[in-house]
Amino acid sequence: MTSEEHQHHLHLRERFARIRRAKFFLRFMPRRARFHTYPVIGRFAAFARKRSYLWSFRSADVRPAIYVGSVLAFLPVLGIQMLLSFALAVLLRRNVMVLVGLQFLTNPFTVVPSFYLTHQVGSAVIHHSGFGHSPPSAEELAPAKDIDPLLHPPVIREATPPPSPEETGRLHRWTSGVGTQINAFIIGGLIVGLVVGTIIDLLWVISVRQAEVHRRKVRLRRAIMAHASPDTASPDQTSSEKTPPDSRPSA
Repeated sequence: MTSEEHQHHLHLRERFARIRRAKFFLRFMPRRARFHTYPVIGRFAAFARKRSYLWSFRSADVRPAIYVGSVLAFLPVLGIQMLLSFALAVLLRRNVMVLVGLQFLTNPFTVVPSFYLTHQVGSAVIHHSGFGHSPPSAEELAPAKDIDPLLHPPVIREATPPPSPEETGRLHRWTSGVGTQINAFIIGGLIVGLVVGTIIDLLWVISVRQAEVHRRKVRLRRAIMAHASPDTASPDQTSSEKTPPDSRPSA
């Protein structure tokens, strides 16, 4: 095998490897031809096909979609992720295939560990920074007052007895705890989504640069082959060059 044949074989192998990787990732993306088969968002297939920016794979359209889709995938909005991702793609004019495809990061097999991770991250941030705690009640913020029972005698009213301080405190702690837990999911989802988006964006930049380097090699190889191969003349032209012109006899 000559060096040119070896290089051509390597070129074909790299090309088929890129095609296989592209097909693998495209399986999780809503392509234009199959957009109508997706639940909920499939009703907007005709609307989406008319907007070319939703299918653009320029870096300016893909990279923002990576970050937005990654953050949305880890937020506690399971069940309406597809609809929200499609709406964000239309509003932001970004790639809908990337935005919707990233929502499969949290599927029925990964939703439990994903949300557990986001809750742990958010709880750690709330614990160390204090940001995200539910606000205290008015009773907790009000300063304690010393009331003289002789000057301000208690008024006896015939009414339903108020809840005990233990019940009131328990209810407030429960509502405050729920609000803090929801904030933990949101803060953790933002942080984890940004980290995952950064990793995917880095992989995207690396793949784009590799594709550019490969295209340059292909163009350079074609230019060298075109410059090295001599122009082949036609057989008629070659025979005419070898045969001397007919000379007419002098009168």
